[in-house]
This record gives sequence, C-alpha cells and structure tokens, in this order.
Amino acid sequence: MNRVRRMLVAGLSAMPLSSRAQSDAAFPSRPLRVLVGFPPGQASDIIARAYAEELSRRLGQPVVVENRPGAGATIAAEAAARSPADGYTIFYGSSGPLAIAPGIYPKLNFDPVKDFEPIAMAGIVPFVLVVNANSPMRTLADAITAGRGPNAASISYASGGNGSTSHLVMEMLRSGANLGYTHVPYKGSIPAINDLIGGAVQITMETLSTTMPHIRSGRLRALAVSTAKRLPELPDVPAIAEVVPGYEAVAWGLFLAPAGTPNAIVDRLAVEFDQVSRMPAIKERLAQNGITLVDRPRAELKPWVASEVDRWGKAIKASGAKLN
Repeated sequence: MNRVRRMLVAGLSAMPLSSRAQSDAAFPSRPLRVLVGFPPGQASDIIARAYAEELSRRLGQPVVVENRPGAGATIAAEAAARSPADGYTIFYGSSGPLAIAPGIYPKLNFDPVKDFEPIAMAGIVPFVLVVNANSPMRTLADAITAGRGPNAASISYASGGNGSTSHLVMEMLRSGANLGYTHVPYKGSIPAINDLIGGAVQITMETLSTTMPHIRSGRLRALAVSTAKRLPELPDVPAIAEVVPGYEAVAWGLFLAPAGTPNAIVDRLAVEFDQVSRMPAIKERLAQNGITLVDRPRAELKPWVASEVDRWGKAIKASGAKLN
C-alpha cells in the first residue's frame, strides 16, 4: 500500500514538470507583446517595431508592440517585471528605466537586474543638441553663452520626461557647462520636439533618430552631438566634448523577459532575435534612423546592466540631476 501511495505521489509530482516541458516545447502558441515605455515614433519604438515585424514572421504568431509611456519608461518596466514569466511579454528596456531611473527616482517598484532576464542587445543611439531653425543660437558656443547669461533662466529646455535619458543627458551638459536653463518635462520626446519646432521651448537634446528628419527638413538646427567624436551623419556638427571636455552620452536598449521565464523559452527567443539582428534589411532600416546595432553575448548582458546602473548612478550624482 505504501509503495502504491509513493508511486501515486511521484506520478502527481512529475505532472507539472511534464506539462511545463510540453508548454515550453509548444512556445509560442499565442500572440506575444513587446512593452515600450515611450510613445510611437521615438527610438525605442522604432527598434521594437522593426524587430516585432520580423519576429512575427519567424515565430508564426503576432508580435504586438504596446506603448506605455510615462515616468521615464518606469511604468512600462514595472508592468513588464510583474507580467507572467511565460515568454509572452517582452520588454524593450533602454538606458532610461534600467540604468538611469535607479539613480534618479527615490524608490522603484522593480529591480533592473533581478527582475529581468536579458534576451538580446539591440542598439545604441546618440543624442543631438537642437534648437528651432529660427533660434538666435546658431552654434554650441552660442548656446553656452546664452545659458550663462543674465537671462539664462528664461531659456527653457525640453525633455521626454522627468528621469528620461534626454533629461539626464541635458542635465549633464547643464552641470558640466554651468548653464542656467529651465527644465520643461514632456510625456515623451515627440511632443517635446513639436513644441520646440513651434517655439514654445528653446532647446533640447534628443536622439538622432528623433531629430534627424527635422534637421533634414530644416525645421531644427543641430548644434552638437553627444558622442565623443563627430557623427558621419552630421560631419559638420561638433561633438559637445570639443567644448565640454569629457562629455559623452548615448542611449542603449535591449530586449528582456520577466525573471523566472523558463530557460528554454529565453533561449528560443534569443536565437530568433539574433537571426533578426543579422538581417541586412533590419540593419539598414535602423541605420536610417541613426541606430547602430550592437552584438553583445547574452551571458554578458545581466552583469553589463548592473555595471551601467553603477556608471550612470555616478554620472547622475556628479551632474546633480534631480526630478522636478
């Protein structure tokens, strides 16, 4: 009798494992979603949608991008971290919510390292300091002179929101160059850019992918780039570091699953993301938007995110950037 009972218990204990293995093997059997913490049209959204289209074809299931902007993308990050760990929710995490938010928000309801399992690195995106085409600030030197003048506080700079990457990179410039600009946060970079074009604000620093169409059309004037050296897309535009020594800031992004997602599913997704990133059409599409793909082994991603949290934390402290 005891032997029969032990056999029954053993059989029942094995059922969840067997069921889970079958579920993992059948993945995906329904649509997937990719959470993005910014509005449509921004760099994060452009990258997520480019991958989602190809992943849908490869996986044989719809891959839907779901935009949840706000609070420097931490709303989307928290939602992703709290989602079922079954592979059907993927988070496109950028440097904003994953590396900057821990140093700028007093309390987060997620841990950028412990609550996620990295799937694949995506791209890096430089920033461009831009003004309205009719602005009297025609060069980086002009912007710095105005920012140090008696009317500096009347010059408003826009950002994609408190705690966003665009907020911090501008705060780093403001601190490093001793500028007195006033911060005006928006719910995303697109409305910030629209108000800059309309003249409601005077200056901003936004991603190359967001600003380049308006620079080409002549509605915005590029004053400087955030990379250590000049960009091939804007060879005549100086790097901020040429005037503010040591300045360098770029945004990055990667795709993640909630912590606890089965290894077999994460492995499957990693393979598919890798295949998509190797497609010439994807590389060309992203390059046209100022996005450079980066190939970093998945095993290195979690410790790398941890190192980025530390690096940006030090930069935030040195810059004195705060939410307002």
